[in-house]
Amino acid sequence: MPKIFVDSTKGLYQKSANKQQSGIQYNSGLYGQVIPAFKEITTVSGATTLARNSLNRVTSTTTIVIGLPAAADCVAGDVIVVEYDANLANTEKHDYGTAGEFYSVASVVWKGIAGALHRHDVGRANGTTHDFLKLTGATNGGVGVGTRLVFVFNGSNWTVECWARHSSVGSGAVAVTAAFATTSG
Repeated sequence: MPKIFVDSTKGLYQKSANKQQSGIQYNSGLYGQVIPAFKEITTVSGATTLARNSLNRVTSTTTIVIGLPAAADCVAGDVIVVEYDANLANTEKHDYGTAGEFYSVASVVWKGIAGALHRHDVGRANGTTHDFLKLTGATNGGVGVGTRLVFVFNGSNWTVECWARHSSVGSGAVAVTAAFATTSG
């Protein structure tokens, strides 16, 4: 199990009993999470596989599949943060995951409900068949600017916490569509 330490020169940092991750500094986020203080930002404008310990800004508004690193290449405590700088276009989809590598049961998505911009519905991964998180665009709905996903590798599986926001344009009259699934597409 990874451990978080505080040091006056490093700030918050993490050590793992399996492998030590050197050079990664962690900051406490607004949501009470501890996430790395990233030195670089990657723009996601098309289909890709996200890198471990990375901050990614999504600008794609069209359908794409966004892969996660294979479990065999990860260590407990690896983190990927995704933030949306664009509104997903109507009926377009962003699928996050890797076929056959299932999200942990701790995975959750909070999504805006129709007509209530500050209320949310909840969806959870089942841990056995859900290997993709699907976000679908909707006019007057979302997924929109400010949507945030935080992926943390627990040593066996990726866990995701997703805050799916309404589109930054439109009325919010349509619920945000974000759900765990067994396939991509």
